[in-house]
Amino acid sequence: MVMKRKIFSGVLLIIDPAIDFVLVVISVVLAYYFYLSLEIGKIAYDPLELVTFGGVVFSLTVVAILFRLGTYNKESSLLNIAETTNTIKGVSLGFLLASLTLVLSSLGISRYVLLVAYILTLVTLPLCQYKRDTFLA
Repeated sequence: MVMKRKIFSGVLLIIDPAIDFVLVVISVVLAYYFYLSLEIGKIAYDPLELVTFGGVVFSLTVVAILFRLGTYNKESSLLNIAETTNTIKGVSLGFLLASLTLVLSSLGISRYVLLVAYILTLVTLPLCQYKRDTFLA
């Protein structure tokens, strides 16, 4: 029984960050399509490959920060407040670093896309983690 629990914990340690990674990439791509549908950037068109690459880089940054903040630890606090706080901190710090990188580099991803992706990720990631925690409890 103990061995099965360890295997299950190991699988969760891999699946949780993978789900968060995919969720952030999807948020960036959806933000890009939302940006295009509003026709804010009629003049500046970003190729989808560049936006997806940016989403992958932002997602790796966010997941690495979430690991560093201890969001994926198996201990959970009362009502998952500590995990939610760490998730919000990690997402905010990750997108702050992403926006700093966009300003200092020559990547052509729109700042509006980054802002909408930040809002989408800030809403969906804690909800997704809460649903996973309540499902596994």
